[in-house]
Amino acid sequence: MFNSIFDFAKRVNLRAINKRSFEALAMAGAFDSFPDTHRAQYFHKDDENSTVFIEKIIQFGHAFQERSNSQQHSLFGGMEDAFEMVDPELPVCKPWTMVQQLRSEKEVTGFYISGHPLDDYRYTIDRYCNVEIANLRSNLKDFSGQTVMFAGLVTSFSQKMTKRGDAFGIFILEDFTGTMDLMLFKEDFLKKKHLLEEGNSVFVIGKVEERYNQPGNYSFRVNDVILLSDAMNKMSQKITIQLKATDITSDFTKLLNTTVHENAGSCKLELKIEDPENGKFLTMHVGKTGIEPRPFVHEIAKLGYVGFSIN
Repeated sequence: MFNSIFDFAKRVNLRAINKRSFEALAMAGAFDSFPDTHRAQYFHKDDENSTVFIEKIIQFGHAFQERSNSQQHSLFGGMEDAFEMVDPELPVCKPWTMVQQLRSEKEVTGFYISGHPLDDYRYTIDRYCNVEIANLRSNLKDFSGQTVMFAGLVTSFSQKMTKRGDAFGIFILEDFTGTMDLMLFKEDFLKKKHLLEEGNSVFVIGKVEERYNQPGNYSFRVNDVILLSDAMNKMSQKITIQLKATDITSDFTKLLNTTVHENAGSCKLELKIEDPENGKFLTMHVGKTGIEPRPFVHEIAKLGYVGFSIN
């Protein structure tokens, strides 16, 4: 068991584990359990001309091992603890975002370890998406003529030209179940291409249609693309929180008022309060200006009031 990244560098065989190995381990989160450290520190540079900190760690490990081996072969062999090397100071820098961590994990392992880039959008996906990519790809015919909505992470994007000289885009979208190749043409592409950068999470609306002059052959046509972070805000008109009368305490009222104030927006908010004695409901509108749905929903969920609906 290793106590720190420096303990690791002191004890491993540095002829077998090189810089690339250290970087891959750091990117995959192998060192996350070390106290008071985060992944960004290993790749931090003091300035443009300096080396990344992971190289300094390796240099420290080499120096320690060389000194230890030298002492073992001296007249004082067996006195490995007779010298001490102070561990370098870890750099102070901003931690990677979760998206950065997940990208690094997939880059070195081929899959996500800490989560999925779409995890932060679970409420939006559950509420507005009516299909998952794997189901859509496998059963295009079943969705013929239907408006289909799904979300995903853009993992690849390229711009090409038709024979007529019109620009169009090809992008690959990945959700929790699989990937799908999609295309945007002409004006739709020109309006939306800035959203198709690799790493963006987007919400796609489209329709499954039978190909012209190809009976029994179906394809999905993209009608609209919006950022997934904006989807709930653009598509929600009202949020209803469902409560029992006994849930409405002074603490809840203060928390609700604070959450509404901090997430002001145009979406209506109402409380649907149940009287346990007679089973009847009282509906109350909250706030004059409304709320911004996505951040509000996340904050309410943290408070434990999960009984809400979005319209």
